[in-house]
Amino acid sequence: MRAAELAFSTRDFDAVSMRDIARHVGISVGTIHHYFESKERLLEYSLERHYERVAALQNELLPVVLGGGSADAVIKHAVGRTFRFCWEHRNVVRMTMRSVLSTGDINERRRAHSDTPFFEALAGPLSALYEADEASMRLVIRSAMSMVVRYAISSERALRAMVQHPDATPLEETLSVIATHCGNATLAMVRAEAKTR
Repeated sequence: MRAAELAFSTRDFDAVSMRDIARHVGISVGTIHHYFESKERLLEYSLERHYERVAALQNELLPVVLGGGSADAVIKHAVGRTFRFCWEHRNVVRMTMRSVLSTGDINERRRAHSDTPFFEALAGPLSALYEADEASMRLVIRSAMSMVVRYAISSERALRAMVQHPDATPLEETLSVIATHCGNATLAMVRAEAKTR
């Protein structure tokens, strides 16, 4: 699966072949076809696996967000954790973004199953905590996700350049700076929306 995810994340769908994936893994094309009747089905399965992992992250974060505590700390933690998740799965996130870029939209079934319910579940409590409009809070959450994804799909070299770290800087230090920035930027957007109410 990792070979397929890497291929779909780095090349256009039409440029990926089952033969290339099989060669990369060291198996026959027939073996892949035994499990996946087409390249489309292999891509779809890769995306389904990714959304299962996203659902697990959402299940991890919702109790944290809804459980109380310092709202500012909860936002920073949730955004930082989301950035780390996206970084750990950046090839699949890239693959997902390729799909969005080619169509301009997220698959409707995935939106209804994963995306919309999660944003709805977060927007209500956050808007209540910050006395902000719920629709505005949903937009803030989507903006934060866009920012997190943009950083997460970057290469290590690009991330270091963004934060002006030399190439020799330990990756963990750079990731920590980005995660903190994403949390702080999200918090600033949340507070801005709270002030406009």
